[in-house]
Amino acid sequence: MRSQHLRFSLLAALITAVGSSACGNSTGVDPDGAVTLSAAEVVDIGDTFEDEADLSFGALFHRGTLGWFDLSLSNLKALFPPGTRPHLPTPLIACLSVSPLPPEDPDADGIPTELTAMFGEDDCSFSNRGGGASFALTGTFRLSDPFPDVAGYDLDETFEDFGHAHTSGNGSRSFQATRNGSRSVRQSGNDLTAAEQLTSVWTGTLGPEKTVMSDWTVEFTGDAAIVFGDPLPSGSIMVDGAWSVIRGSQARDFIVSTVAPLVYDATCAAKRPSRRIASGELHAELMVDGVLLGTLSVVWNGCDTAPTRQFTPA
Repeated sequence: MRSQHLRFSLLAALITAVGSSACGNSTGVDPDGAVTLSAAEVVDIGDTFEDEADLSFGALFHRGTLGWFDLSLSNLKALFPPGTRPHLPTPLIACLSVSPLPPEDPDADGIPTELTAMFGEDDCSFSNRGGGASFALTGTFRLSDPFPDVAGYDLDETFEDFGHAHTSGNGSRSFQATRNGSRSVRQSGNDLTAAEQLTSVWTGTLGPEKTVMSDWTVEFTGDAAIVFGDPLPSGSIMVDGAWSVIRGSQARDFIVSTVAPLVYDATCAAKRPSRRIASGELHAELMVDGVLLGTLSVVWNGCDTAPTRQFTPA
């Protein structure tokens, strides 16, 4: 029963992660000419930004990417009993390869000393019960504990062609995101800092291929003590760094900064991590050859509410 629960929890996470993604059809603007992004491009870039923020915030809220996909160390131990190979007939077991077995976790903090998870390219797919939509995981994911003898929230992650995909029941709509790069999370008192360098490639029937690159830090400060084993308390989030979107021959390079700290509401039951922000504002400054062309504002206005986006020319 635990493996069945894990499978459908995984599917729910995948639905949440990809269900709101959409690609606009705008051809955009020439950075050397007009400086105003079209409404369609603002929507497209805003949606893409929020999807990337979901993964970044989720890595903090769920203690890493495996936790975001409900593949915690405790669940992996249940799937892969010590000294045995998988024995339960579920799609996840059939396609997932984990090493070492059993995972080593001397400080019992849920972050293994080292863990490699590999998803089969052809076999790691799942279908929901009613609509016939399918989901898939591919690639390799590595997780390690930089302080394996001290329990805490610190972790290191690397991604090698790590992707998730969604296909509608009739096959007319499909979506896939594949990621390469790294992320680290460090704790200091009531503060968590995630530093990531990720490249994501988005493909599917909803629009042309996009490459998204993030090189930013996400800092969380709790309003109360961060207690190991308990969910994170409410707190504030700061995001700073570089972020780029390449779509065909069109490239958009942004400098991201926090204008008003993002207020994380621990009582908000929204599934998407980015929708658990009650208030706050980020700015993404559009830069070309070091020249500011305009600012995309992203403003949060309540629990489980999509942030508003607006582009203002310089």
